Amino acid sequence: MSDTTFAIFVFLLTAPLAFALSYKNILAQFRFLTIPGALYFLYILLVAGPAYGVFYDQDGQPARRTFLLAAESALVTLAWGVRLAHKNKQEVIEDCRQTSQHGRQLVVLGPQPDRLRLFCNMGLAVAGMSVAAYLIVVDTVPLFELLKADQTSAHAYALLREDSFKLLPLPVYAYFETIRMIFLPMLSMVGLGMYLATRSRKWLIHFMVSAVLTFFFSALSLAKAPPLIFLVMCGTYWFLARGSRIPVWGLVLVLAVGAIFPIYVANATAGNSAPEVSDVLATMQDLLFRRFLYLNAELLYYHFDIFPASHHFLWGQSIRLFSWISAQQEFLLPNYVYLDVWGNLPEALDSGWANTVFLGGLWADFGWLGVLIGPVLIGYCLQKLQNFILRLGKNVIGVACHVILLTAAAYISMNSATGLAFLGIIVCTYVFARVMQGTLQGEQQFRFSQFNVNLSRSSY
Repeated sequence: MSDTTFAIFVFLLTAPLAFALSYKNILAQFRFLTIPGALYFLYILLVAGPAYGVFYDQDGQPARRTFLLAAESALVTLAWGVRLAHKNKQEVIEDCRQTSQHGRQLVVLGPQPDRLRLFCNMGLAVAGMSVAAYLIVVDTVPLFELLKADQTSAHAYALLREDSFKLLPLPVYAYFETIRMIFLPMLSMVGLGMYLATRSRKWLIHFMVSAVLTFFFSALSLAKAPPLIFLVMCGTYWFLARGSRIPVWGLVLVLAVGAIFPIYVANATAGNSAPEVSDVLATMQDLLFRRFLYLNAELLYYHFDIFPASHHFLWGQSIRLFSWISAQQEFLLPNYVYLDVWGNLPEALDSGWANTVFLGGLWADFGWLGVLIGPVLIGYCLQKLQNFILRLGKNVIGVACHVILLTAAAYISMNSATGLAFLGIIVCTYVFARVMQGTLQGEQQFRFSQFNVNLSRSSY
């Protein structure tokens, strides 16, 4: 079978089935930014689509057909997992209606505004002290070095970035990563929600202070993604709070502002402090088409190329929680793949990571067993999280948790779903929602809206 024939066969095998399984459960609800829908859309954009390009680029390599079939099959298994989260067809219809109704509502204050105020006031103090502690703990802050222009190569800045975050002791790294990826964004989202619900100048100031602090802390390590992700989170909260409506200029503004920092860092670390328009366009092309739309699928292919041809399947050894329970040494899968692919290059980093979509870790650990079962479990869990968001309601807490869980779904489109980071985001979000007692608000809102619908029907 020729390559073209095989690619057509895989497409005809997976695409119609994936569409049939995902239309009502995922695609029809996409405008309301459901959690499964976010992962499904990003998977199509970052993996399933580019996988065909990677398949043809790796001409003659034995693993590429297995890679393409596995990458496309995840569209079917993810959608199947979402469908399994519904008991029957009637529940699917009811869930679609409730999601649509929830999405069109405007954000309200919620059941426990006093607790939210206490959280915001104490949270700002904790966040400020955490950022100050980070500046004390870290010997060299990459952002400050970039502003001083002390280094002259991208490799030197990459080493600084590794030392300033990833290579910190594990408890210290886990604490600061939690502050950067969960606590500070949650604090900013709550502040934004309180302002949108009350239109109070005090909450506008609170949001601006927490947002500046979040962006500043995210930018300190020169990692391009965290500041951009935070700005997208703000835009997403705005979109959801307005009843899933946002003007076109708002979308353009969020994307334009979010792109400034990655473009600046990419040019500045390359020694080009005063780039011309052509340099900026070349950087944008590399960031968008190479790193964002292609690299994720290429890194996934390398997992299929390495396992099991060069290394046996890991059977859970790369999962930190599993390695702790089994008393085995953790296998650093992203680092292993990075060194296998780029380790011979002079600018390679010993601590470099090659993160990719959740499917890479599932294949390296469990082979076809992980590829076929793992996405089903992920789709099932994401739909249950979406149901949890509906129960929270369209209040400040509910929308904040919705945005954080959307970020978690986006996270596993470029990282492992079995790592502590993904699980930590889910657990922290759930605990936050329960502590703030927002669970019954969604049920009350939905019952009240149902009462209004029934009342309006009976009046005819």
